[in-house]
Amino acid sequence: MAQSNSRASKTNCRKKLNKQELIASGLLELYALDACTTEEKALVEKLLSDPDVQKEYDEIQDSLFAVAQSQAKAPSADLKNRILSQIAEATPEKEKKQTKETPVIDLNTARPKENKWKVWFRAAAIALVFSIGGNLLLFNGWETAKKQIAQLRTANLVLAQEAQASKTSLNQMAEINNVFTKGKIHTIHLESPAQEKQSAVVFWDEKSGTTLINVAELPQIPEDKSYQLWCLIDGKPMDMGVIPNEMVGKPELTELKTSTMVPDAFAITVEPFGGRPEPTLEQLKVLGNLKT
Repeated sequence: MAQSNSRASKTNCRKKLNKQELIASGLLELYALDACTTEEKALVEKLLSDPDVQKEYDEIQDSLFAVAQSQAKAPSADLKNRILSQIAEATPEKEKKQTKETPVIDLNTARPKENKWKVWFRAAAIALVFSIGGNLLLFNGWETAKKQIAQLRTANLVLAQEAQASKTSLNQMAEINNVFTKGKIHTIHLESPAQEKQSAVVFWDEKSGTTLINVAELPQIPEDKSYQLWCLIDGKPMDMGVIPNEMVGKPELTELKTSTMVPDAFAITVEPFGGRPEPTLEQLKVLGNLKT
């Protein structure tokens, strides 16, 4: 109740304002923003007949419109057409007919109480909504494009790696074929001394000394261990290389070190990962003699 009495007191005081007091009071700005009470609105409209008040009000409207216009952004033609089409489809036929028959109002000559600034403000707000919607669509499209580009780059990298692996494999196969077609190959079957179900096959080229091995029948071992191939020459072991763990259990041939000296036998032991310069005889897994 106290607030109501205070408001009524202010309104009564404002009814007594002259045009200069009205201009200085801020009521014209509130009227332009449609924030007046009914009594204040009536007071402003009564004094708008004064040229000085009207001029001040027009300047306020122009200033507010300039602010609204500076914040608005024009939507893209495609977005605007789609939204307008949806509005047209949702509008009943009766309303469309009434819209066609509605006379056009010149905003520049409209009466003050029709508040041309509010009309322009609404137009600017709609344009801003269009602009935000268009920017969101563009942003979402750009984010999708970036994800697709990243996926394509990953796919291309995988394809490049697979192509390189295929090229390497083909080169190795060409070398192996060259060994088998032009060399003098000895096939050595390595068996387990303990009669365990494990074996390997060594292919040794007498001409080039190239050594190939197939370890499809060897069991997997821990990652911190390695299979190591040895050849025995006059009873002395010579390192022929470590067999990659990823080749164990696979039918592919692996090329190891070259030996132009005729070996007596080949053997495989289990050693610490990476191999050792001397074999661990307690870890001898398979052994095979060269038959000349």
